[in-house]
Amino acid sequence: MSDNTEFDPFNQPAEGAQGEPADAVPGGDVLDGIDLDTELDDLFDDADMELSEDETDEAVQVYESGSTYVNPLDVGLQDKMWVPVRITTAAFKEKHTPRLSSKVCLAVKVDPESGKKRVYVPFEQVEAQIAAGATEVIREHELPYFICEANHVAPKYGQRRYPYEIEVPALTIKTALFKQNRSGRTGYKNEDGRSLRMAAGATQPGEAVNLKTMPVIAKRMEDKIVMAQITLSTKNKPRPRLDANNQPVTVLVNPETGAPVTVFAAQKQNDEDPQVYIYNDESGSFYEGNEKLLVHIKDQVYAIADSSENSGALMEDQVQTTDYLKTKFMPVPERKIEVELYDPEADVDAEPVVAKGEITWDTVGAITLNKAPGVPVDVVLGSGAGKRIGQTITAVWLGTQWNEQPPKTEDGQGGGLDEFASAKNL
Repeated sequence: MSDNTEFDPFNQPAEGAQGEPADAVPGGDVLDGIDLDTELDDLFDDADMELSEDETDEAVQVYESGSTYVNPLDVGLQDKMWVPVRITTAAFKEKHTPRLSSKVCLAVKVDPESGKKRVYVPFEQVEAQIAAGATEVIREHELPYFICEANHVAPKYGQRRYPYEIEVPALTIKTALFKQNRSGRTGYKNEDGRSLRMAAGATQPGEAVNLKTMPVIAKRMEDKIVMAQITLSTKNKPRPRLDANNQPVTVLVNPETGAPVTVFAAQKQNDEDPQVYIYNDESGSFYEGNEKLLVHIKDQVYAIADSSENSGALMEDQVQTTDYLKTKFMPVPERKIEVELYDPEADVDAEPVVAKGEITWDTVGAITLNKAPGVPVDVVLGSGAGKRIGQTITAVWLGTQWNEQPPKTEDGQGGGLDEFASAKNL
């Protein structure tokens, strides 16, 4: 890519061409003439070891990460909610196919004299060249990408067990629609990469974004906090059922299908009748084994505990919810605000007390898109709060200012959004 307007993904080695062969690694336990079984101390005998570094003024970063979670529902995460996340690592990859690969729309223009192809990738260039007669090509292709990892900032959520993975195109591209619509529209403007750059403050208006600057831009994103939207995915996944000793429960299975052999409990006419179990097959025969071997599955259906060669693990469905980040990002809203404090004993004619405060990381997501009237946030009070400095209160946006949410009465009436229900009309 010579600049930030064009890129030639078709300029690849000819089919069958080979690059430089990699150095072969010898088999066994010998590498570069060193016996890997030798004692570590022997490897360093008579070796010059570099034991110096230049001190910098860069601060050492230490963060309170909190507990890790497996189920996002356990910490209160909800679908479509906005949360602050810190980008822990950010890298640039010149040619990358995302894990959830999708086709892109490219504009290909051929010089009639030389026959040389020029391929355009950025959305605006693609649209302009197609309008000027270039050919639109829709295909999966490796493109420049930002690859990042991120995790929560808000103490309320702790840390995701595995960091969020972020993959966004470094340029604004035209991603192909899954199915072309009737209007003939083939793709949409994918600004995910730009939203991440802007949210992290990694670029400035007018700055060129090209192969030369992209690695630098990625580096600027590290340690930055951005707002991201949560999306939840819930699936049923089979897992072995465990007994009281945390061991898999094994049951008799059909050797042909591998499915558990099951019986069902026939309906009793009265409590004095013995319980009868019938095999769940076409035979309609009765189960005459030990009732203590029956393992309840659901309703009136049971499997038969067994540990012979005809047994297998009894599987059960586990509901698993996983949280992901949508790939549109927003900058962190202004957290430093002024809030009018609530004082039920204040004189009617008295000037209201206005204090400075800072919205908590736990609740700043509520104003990511806009400060809608009636939206509440938690605020740590600062200067102007007198003896209440450091106290955390709930404040509500009234359309023109932040006001402390009055506490509810003992009967649960009043306070907060009940009193400000009409604020949306302000």
